[in-house]
Amino acid sequence: MEQTGCVSELRKDRRIETRKPARLSVEDVWHDCLILDVSGGGARLLVDLAIAPGTTVVLAAEDLGLVAGVVQRSDNDGVSLAFGVGPEARGALLDRLAGFLNGNQ
Repeated sequence: MEQTGCVSELRKDRRIETRKPARLSVEDVWHDCLILDVSGGGARLLVDLAIAPGTTVVLAAEDLGLVAGVVQRSDNDGVSLAFGVGPEARGALLDRLAGFLNGNQ
């Protein structure tokens, strides 16, 4: 079966590209990172650190606050996270993301 479109078209949430500085906590150690894209379901980060998939992390950024996530992929292109947000908190996270993205993109 031929597959058309790109992976981003198959995602539940639209990803928005950005270049926002942030911090990532991995095993209680904070690391500088850059948010490359973000959605209500996760983010892709540029961080100088190899992190095993399945690792629980905390992402912190101004106007976004703290968001827990789980590493889905880690390679030379960065780290992809899935946010650990249940349906009841998803609306609040989307509101925070809107404020975060309305700053300097």
